[in-house]
Amino acid sequence: MTHALRLRLIAPRSRRIEWIKKADNLNDYDATRKVDRVDEERRRWTRFFYDVDSTDASLYDLVINAEKMSVQDAADLATAAARLESLKANKESLATLADTGLRSRVLAFLITNPATADLDVDIVASGGKVGVGGLSNAKLLDEATQIVARVPGVVSVDRAR
Repeated sequence: MTHALRLRLIAPRSRRIEWIKKADNLNDYDATRKVDRVDEERRRWTRFFYDVDSTDASLYDLVINAEKMSVQDAADLATAAARLESLKANKESLATLADTGLRSRVLAFLITNPATADLDVDIVASGGKVGVGGLSNAKLLDEATQIVARVPGVVSVDRAR
């Protein structure tokens, strides 16, 4: 997507633990557990929705290490990058954004339905058309297709095995 600034904000684990200890008034153990839990949740979410490793720097336009800069400095840096001419929205990038949003809604519907929550299904969205694949079981494919068809914004569903 050409008009979105793909930003990653990082800091060493030890620094993030210190921030959480102070912000949430936690001891070392609980702050460490919270940082590790949040890191894992973010890794899983990114892997599930985008099938990528969220720590891969090549996925981002800008990686900011917030270890030594203030929150305001990091925000100013991100704001300046987001205002670049090369990141302005266009027809193609808006269509990509809409397709990504639809794919995410479809996946959310599937994981919140008990019949399909544990399926490893491939979803592709383009212009309201959604492709459902990766399932060899015809009954599960039927179930997933019926659920996908009920997602707002889905115009049609194509099945693939």
